[in-house]
Amino acid sequence: MLTAVMEAAQPGDSHMSYRAGLPGWKLAARAGAPISLRVHVLKDDEAGVYVARSSDLHGLVVEAETLEALREEIHGAASRLLAHELHHAPTRAKTDIRFQESLFCVA
Repeated sequence: MLTAVMEAAQPGDSHMSYRAGLPGWKLAARAGAPISLRVHVLKDDEAGVYVARSSDLHGLVVEAETLEALREEIHGAASRLLAHELHHAPTRAKTDIRFQESLFCVA
C-alpha cells in the first residue's frame, strides 16, 4: 500500500499545514492556512489500475493506470472537492504530492 501525502500551500509559504478533516480545518483553510490530505493508494492487479481514496476529503476516490496519471487525477479531484467544501474557487496553490510506502500485516 502507498500513502500519498498531498499538501497545498501558497507559494513561499513556510507554515506547517493543517490536515483536512480535522476539527476546524475549513476555518483554517479560509484563513489561508496550507491544507494537507492523506490519500491511500492501492494497486488493483486484476483491473490493472491504481486506486486512490482519502478519508480526509469526502468523495476523493480516483483511479488511473500509472502513478503519474493518478497524481494528476488526485490533484484535479482534490482541487474540485476542496472548492466545493470551502464554497469558493480553488486558489492557485503549489501542490506537493509525496508517495510513501506503507507495509502492514493483517492477522
